[in-house]
Amino acid sequence: MSTDKDNPAVFASGEGKILMRACAVDKAQGNGICLNGRGSLSLEDTTISGTGALVVVDRASTAAEQARFAAAAGDEYGEALASVNTALATWPSMRGQAEAAVKADYVAICLYLGRGRGGFDDLNTAVRGGAAGEIDGQVHCLASGLRRLPTHRRPVLRQGKDALGLERAIEPGSILTEPGFLVGSMDLDVTLAEADLDVLIWPASARRTSELLIGQPVNEVVFFAGARFKALALREAEVIGDEPEVELTAPRLAALFRELAPGEEVSAPGELDDQDLAVLAKLDRALERRRRGALRVIEERDLMNRMTKFSSGVARGGVGPGGPDVHAGFVTGSPEAVRPGTSFKER
Repeated sequence: MSTDKDNPAVFASGEGKILMRACAVDKAQGNGICLNGRGSLSLEDTTISGTGALVVVDRASTAAEQARFAAAAGDEYGEALASVNTALATWPSMRGQAEAAVKADYVAICLYLGRGRGGFDDLNTAVRGGAAGEIDGQVHCLASGLRRLPTHRRPVLRQGKDALGLERAIEPGSILTEPGFLVGSMDLDVTLAEADLDVLIWPASARRTSELLIGQPVNEVVFFAGARFKALALREAEVIGDEPEVELTAPRLAALFRELAPGEEVSAPGELDDQDLAVLAKLDRALERRRRGALRVIEERDLMNRMTKFSSGVARGGVGPGGPDVHAGFVTGSPEAVRPGTSFKER
């Protein structure tokens, strides 16, 4: 696959379908970041130049957006509102001062993590394509609702079924940007039966949903749209003996990432700074505990989809113009869809 610095690359999923255009390089800084509205973009800016992805502004939703969302969601709004009311009764601190606004924002999150309209697939596909989704106002209420939830400060788990391509495609220090909202598990004792890759992320902005969605089989976190992730290492567990595995175990291969804070500058290509190394040590310890512990299987289809689906991306690895392009992908993206790079093993 060829990559031109003036024409964002296009990645395909393992099924051969184009999922998204890769994030455009910020030529002024050379960081290859996807603007997510947390910088100087005005509210009128709706798409990212060269990519077509929607710029989801990190701000509170307006009363007009909340009203449009409630009207457009229809019956789904009322159904999700029951869950929201239960959460607010359980956790009064979640109410805030404007209860109507709080409820609209939280309903948007419930629909995003639900099975009907406005769910994970539909909304993320729309955002990556430059649209705000089928339900008017939801994306703004969703972003606003995430701002209200507690920040998660521990490792986040995702998984994949295409580990073979990652060893060739990801280099330490490379940056991956997700234009849509990314979902992961704050529970590290879960797995998909067919997963062959663990993805552990040290979050910076992820918000936990366990207080809002009570009693779920897996406690999920959501990353803001436009989040950036720095590749730290690929860990492969040693095979002990030739006996077949009897107990359910974690995948042998694990990719470790650190979410970059909004506006955080990127170090030189291929380099890990002190913060990266400190996070890497924490992720290694979390991975070791996961591999030694008992696991439970995720069987709910929509949850499995949210745990694995990710748009591959391309980012500039250098800190100045002219730096080399590097590629990364979490779990989608076939080996043919990315240019081979230097494999990164344990360091």
